[in-house]
Amino acid sequence: MEIRYSDLEDEIRDGFYVNSLMKCCWMAQLKVLEHIDRICQKYNIQYQAEWGSLLGTVRHGGFIPWDDDMDISMKRQDYNKFLKVAAEELPEGYHIMSYRNDEDYWDVMARVVNSTHINLEKDFLEENCYFPFSTGIDIFPMDFLPTSEGEAEVLRNLVDEVKNTADAYGFGVLEGEALEEQLKRLEILCNMKIDREGDLREHLYDIVVSLYALYHEEESKEIALMPLWLEGGAQAYPKEYYAKTARLPFDKINIPVPIAYDSILKQKYGDYMKMVRKGGSHDYPYYKAQIRIMNDLGVSFLDFKYEDRICRTNKTELNKNVNLDKENLLVLENAHLGLCKLLLIQEKETAMQLLINCQECALTMGEAIEKTVADSDQLIVSLEEYCELVFQLYQLLQSGENPDPEAVYRLLQEQLAVVKEQYTKEYPKKKKIVFVVDKASRWKSVESIWKAAKEDKNNIVSVVVVPYCYRMYDGSVLEECYEKDMFPQYVDIVDYQTFDLEKYHPDTIFINTPYDQYNYMTNIHPYYYSSNLINMCEQLIYVPWFIITELTKEDERGWQSMQHFVTMPGVVNADKVIVQSEQMKEAYVQYLTDWAGEETRGVWEEKISGLGFPLMDVEDSSEELEGLIPEEWKKYWYKEDGSCKKAILYNINASSFIDYKEKAINKLKNVLKIFKDSKEDICLLWSWNTIMQATVETSYPELWQEYQQVVGQFKEEDWGIYVEDGDPELMVSLCNAYYGDGCKISQAMVMAEKPVMLQNFDC
Repeated sequence: MEIRYSDLEDEIRDGFYVNSLMKCCWMAQLKVLEHIDRICQKYNIQYQAEWGSLLGTVRHGGFIPWDDDMDISMKRQDYNKFLKVAAEELPEGYHIMSYRNDEDYWDVMARVVNSTHINLEKDFLEENCYFPFSTGIDIFPMDFLPTSEGEAEVLRNLVDEVKNTADAYGFGVLEGEALEEQLKRLEILCNMKIDREGDLREHLYDIVVSLYALYHEEESKEIALMPLWLEGGAQAYPKEYYAKTARLPFDKINIPVPIAYDSILKQKYGDYMKMVRKGGSHDYPYYKAQIRIMNDLGVSFLDFKYEDRICRTNKTELNKNVNLDKENLLVLENAHLGLCKLLLIQEKETAMQLLINCQECALTMGEAIEKTVADSDQLIVSLEEYCELVFQLYQLLQSGENPDPEAVYRLLQEQLAVVKEQYTKEYPKKKKIVFVVDKASRWKSVESIWKAAKEDKNNIVSVVVVPYCYRMYDGSVLEECYEKDMFPQYVDIVDYQTFDLEKYHPDTIFINTPYDQYNYMTNIHPYYYSSNLINMCEQLIYVPWFIITELTKEDERGWQSMQHFVTMPGVVNADKVIVQSEQMKEAYVQYLTDWAGEETRGVWEEKISGLGFPLMDVEDSSEELEGLIPEEWKKYWYKEDGSCKKAILYNINASSFIDYKEKAINKLKNVLKIFKDSKEDICLLWSWNTIMQATVETSYPELWQEYQQVVGQFKEEDWGIYVEDGDPELMVSLCNAYYGDGCKISQAMVMAEKPVMLQNFDC
């Protein structure tokens, strides 16, 4: 697995802000999973994604954006085999957490971790994607269930009694004669001898596990995570659901999933494509406790506080008017006298050169005015009229005429007087506006502001692209980046090395990254921190580089994520902050008030604007989208009159055929018939994902043959588009609506705010 530094940057995933420390955590977990996967392949051990990791694989193609851990499961036989060999196979420093290995770990599942403690050593950070905290993978063992309710009740009661005894003993509640009596009772119930030597609680937990594994695959119809099933009777699945696995993409790797993942997810979560950003079974993020440990030890971990904000030390009262340079007017007056004398003595050639000099002087004045002076139209017109008069006189001399010297002098002086009159007025200076940006991918967030500023002739607009770097926790640089050449060619960029921002002192500076030194993975030079820029301009404006899903306190994980982009120096130090909506403004104001104190609410209310957001205005034009249509699709895409049809993306996965078999084939035929009947108005883009195709081919050959026949007929009739493993981004961009199976592509359509309907195989 190749991991680039850019893979560890903050990103927006499905409308959720994922910070760089979490990205490091995710990649470190994938490193752990790689080792588990290597061991499982070596020893022919089946495992599969479980819980949120299974949901993330199917719905997001990776981590759920607001999740922070990985879960896998194994059948008990595979689980025991893994625990037996893993200790020798895992890298040095790794640890398998279990009730047998850890004194204070009393859970019946195992966890493989890359470390048991915080580690800031360089080698560890480099190996574990610069994540300093212990992280790993939860492994849930799955067991087969009894076939009758009577047996289930006996098993449930027996497990409860043994486990309660173990925990009561462990907490010091059960001891002495009462303990001995209970152990004798358990020996009768379990028909076994309980070892009183060694760790009694561990021995009792061994019995619990043996009870979980009491039933075998051959005699059972269902499989479950036994503790959950015993507690509530839920989460039991037909054993066929977990009979085989197929690999699906998961961020940087492929991960095994049960072949019946759709049925499993529906049973676990119901409408699993509906996103719910609320808590799970632990504090979020799980490494929050480790951050607290670091802070308790006096190691500050990127903790920006309100008292660290920077206020202007010397707001400069700039002269808002420009004093025009009148020296050139005197030069022109003297030139007019000289011209008169030259004409008197018939020195035409020299007189013509002097007229050229007069025009050049006037043009220089005009260029200087256009660069620095606002609302200077009348002044520029008077200079243009002066230049026109000079040109006419030049042509007159060039034609051999001998104009009256005094008349020439009078005409020039009269026009110059008009210019001088304009010079006596006060003119406002042009506004100096500077955009300080680092990443080309984030330019879109300020591009519309830049364009509007450029179109106003009363502005002087500059773009400064500054280098940034990836860094380790201690600040040491991993890689330096400068993306000037990656910006659109139509953006005029000044050289940051020669552009003296402090001396230039703009009226307004726009920034679109708020972090200063408080981003975990990336940094820019301190000269460009908001804490420094605030004293280099009259107004500092922060515009976020991203759009996210609207936030409320009810959105628990989204609300927690705000610490990574709201309570940041760029937001706090700026004079103005432009966010995507009034609702987002309310979220910012409330979060900042909770953070800094109720007395600061007025500051945030005044500073933050939610009236409009530049990125909201950035849309692909219909012409641009049509330019993306592959040539071979166009005959299906357009009506006879040349207009576009409505494009429907119909995406199906092999899992549907595994789960619903003949129902899925019949559904496919019915869907195609409906679309065929509407082919004059609708362009069908039928997308097939081949990832699990091999499973269908080998396990359900007759079903696969029938599917192939349907595909063959569709291609022969030639009324729609069939694509295998198509480019998801292209398809989502081009299509107007989605129909088909729930998957990462359907989720992308939801995020693109396009209609989505998931197919129902029971109707």
